[in-house]
Amino acid sequence: MQSISLIPVSLLRLVIFTLAILSMQFALGQRIYVNTNDMVFELTYSNGQCQLEKIPILCDLSASRTIYSIAIYRDTLYYNSGRNLFRVVPGKPGGCERIAILPGNGATYNCMAADRYGKVFLIEYNSKTLYRYDPIAKRLDTLGQVPSAPAGDLMFFKGKLLYATAADGIYEIDIDQPERSIQYMPTPGYSFYGLLSFPFDCNGNKVYGVSLHAGGTSTDLIELDLDKKIILSRFSTLPYGLYDAASSVDNGNTNGITIDSIELNLAKCNSTHGADARFIAFTAVPGTLKYTMDGVLLNEDGKFTHLKEGRHLLNILNSKGCSLDTMIMVSTIKDPKPLIDIIKDDPDCTALSGKIKLEINGNESPYEINFNNEGFSALNVYDRLNAGKYPITIRNKNYCSWDTFAVIKSGCDNLFMPNAFTPNGDGKNEFIRPVFGVSVADVRFTIYNRFGQKIFESIGPTNGWDGSIGGNKQPSGSFAYTISYKNAAGFKKSMKGTVMLIR
Repeated sequence: MQSISLIPVSLLRLVIFTLAILSMQFALGQRIYVNTNDMVFELTYSNGQCQLEKIPILCDLSASRTIYSIAIYRDTLYYNSGRNLFRVVPGKPGGCERIAILPGNGATYNCMAADRYGKVFLIEYNSKTLYRYDPIAKRLDTLGQVPSAPAGDLMFFKGKLLYATAADGIYEIDIDQPERSIQYMPTPGYSFYGLLSFPFDCNGNKVYGVSLHAGGTSTDLIELDLDKKIILSRFSTLPYGLYDAASSVDNGNTNGITIDSIELNLAKCNSTHGADARFIAFTAVPGTLKYTMDGVLLNEDGKFTHLKEGRHLLNILNSKGCSLDTMIMVSTIKDPKPLIDIIKDDPDCTALSGKIKLEINGNESPYEINFNNEGFSALNVYDRLNAGKYPITIRNKNYCSWDTFAVIKSGCDNLFMPNAFTPNGDGKNEFIRPVFGVSVADVRFTIYNRFGQKIFESIGPTNGWDGSIGGNKQPSGSFAYTISYKNAAGFKKSMKGTVMLIR
């Protein structure tokens, strides 16, 4: 059983490329090809014998038919003939196409390999230049020059890009700085025209060098131990002069399970649906893959729905008993808060004359509003309001919600307090009292003398103080006052000051 580490996920739609691997017995279900200078063969192994079967792959184009090098990515075979780079799916007649014309007059591209993402690496023999071609973007990048001319093939091994040189054994390529590539291992007595990975078990491959006999009529497959960097022994002799070899594990995979992509539609905010996931995996083993989520949910298409927030364990099993375990983390996504504009009309002294209008601008419409806990609706204008504080909740189409509030202030909440009065019997300014709008309540008005003693107090509506204490008129002077009340919004307010009594 093979496992990979936890994969965290947090986007609306996410695509992750994770490379792991699958199982099978030696060469079963795995595509392995070798080529002469004008033919391509599929190589199989059965009952202790290697067998070659010719396959038609040449494109019907006016180009050289000499085959210099081959590479495989999944079911696609790449080959070059001179400067022409072709691709074909064996077994699908008429599907061959030329996808690029490579640089250099008289150039010879005698080694090639595809990586785990389908990008093709090539080295031109004369200039020793390393190129990388992206079939999807149709882009050719010049990476630099390697220090030793290639005898043949490129191959990936445990994250390293290796190639067989004409005179210096096998080299490890520094892809970022090819000129700094170094010898990986010597191959005394051999100048390998090709390097080939054979699937061995769920976690490993066997590697062979393609060694052409003198005269070019037959070829040995020489087993290599790339971990110990030694040559082992001859594995088999093939009855053709072979110049290159390729298998679908030359990209560094083993014959196990590869998770190509995870497509995850995460739950949004308060949605009860949960997340939906689709896993796309690859195996070279014949038969279907079995996907099991959390040890319970089982299918053969890799699709799972209604996944709850948290960790989930996925197991993938192929027909040969190789499996892959991985974890995914499912979370919820809250959309960006929209722009919320609250437009208010405060009421005048008439009851139920306030108004609130909400303008919402965002990318996840339609939006609904729950105003004053009355329930969600598309309504965005609310009138006939008294002064007060109104709670507001806004939600979008994904049920993401945001809370806010609006305060309506009374236009009659203003208080006026005169700073003097003249209780002299002429009928003018005989009393001192606060002047309020009609929407206030719980008014308490208190007067104090200069010693801080309370000499007058009224609660609720009043004519005010007439300037006397117990019927005795007070002389001219300054008196302190306090006023407390509750406004139309229900807030308690107060003020204090002094007033002048004038006789």
